[in-house]
Amino acid sequence: MRNRAAVFDLDDTLLLSEEAHRIAWEMACRDLGIPIEVDFSSLIGKTTEQVAEILGTSKKDELLRLKQHYYMRIAPGMVSPSPCVRELISQLEAKGYKIAVVTSSSRSTAEFSLSIIGLRPHVLVTGDSVLRPKPDPYPVEVALRQLDAEAGLSIGVGDSKPDLKAFTGAGIKRVFILRGKVDEVEVKKLGGFPVDSLCEVIQRLS
Repeated sequence: MRNRAAVFDLDDTLLLSEEAHRIAWEMACRDLGIPIEVDFSSLIGKTTEQVAEILGTSKKDELLRLKQHYYMRIAPGMVSPSPCVRELISQLEAKGYKIAVVTSSSRSTAEFSLSIIGLRPHVLVTGDSVLRPKPDPYPVEVALRQLDAEAGLSIGVGDSKPDLKAFTGAGIKRVFILRGKVDEVEVKKLGGFPVDSLCEVIQRLS
């Protein structure tokens, strides 16, 4: 029998990190004299490289380097685990689920973020390791394949529209989306379940 997987988004799902990312981008742009002319909420779900291209195409490489530098400097004091994350992971592993994290962040940033909360997933798929990142289902499919997991037996947990589309597109039937960034009607239309927190995911899986 194939495995069951619990596939998680990372930022603002497993850990509260969106504000740290925003500040790191702002500090990097300031250093390079790049004016910020976009709403950061419109960048949710995009890969690190895509964000750099949007903010400062001509200085993308230097912007990426500075953003990484600032994030690693400020994240330890700003980033924290989402409520109930450790309890949820423990319960899922006790039930035989393999844990995967699929994120649009770069591998170095994702590994650093995970180290802050002390989480080591069985599989980590990052935005810079795939040709087609979320909302394409491909990175989720990669995670399922690496875990030899069946989509129909697995769950997905995220907080954004790209998460919702990637999970459902990969064939995952039980998808939990944290309230706040995605219209609940759209979540339900695609077969997902809106939840207030990871604590509610625990309750729904009990």
